[in-house]
Amino acid sequence: MTRLIIWFGGLLTAFGLISYLGSGAASITALAPMAIGLPILILGFVSHNNPNPLVMHSAAAFGALGLLGTIGGVSGVISTLVLDGKIIPQTSVMLQTVMALGCATFLGLYIRDMLRNRQSTS
Repeated sequence: MTRLIIWFGGLLTAFGLISYLGSGAASITALAPMAIGLPILILGFVSHNNPNPLVMHSAAAFGALGLLGTIGGVSGVISTLVLDGKIIPQTSVMLQTVMALGCATFLGLYIRDMLRNRQSTS
């Protein structure tokens, strides 16, 4: 589980830096994935040395915050598809959608692993 947390935190941090630099450093909000990914990465390293469930759950909570914060981007893509029938690729909406999908995948894998660990201990 700690590997998943470290990998996801690292990917999200890198995604934030790449999106910020790729947008020409025009907006500080492009660093939002890094603001979520860096705490996840730090919590992953902390839980690697001491696998404390509270630390791992905290990393999942940051993933949930990332998902909740990017739902607007996903709804923007869906409404564009439904209303207009075509996607007008806005960079911010597409980056939010990618982050939302990543956070949802992370949370799904985290929950699956927690349920699997709970079943194996009972």
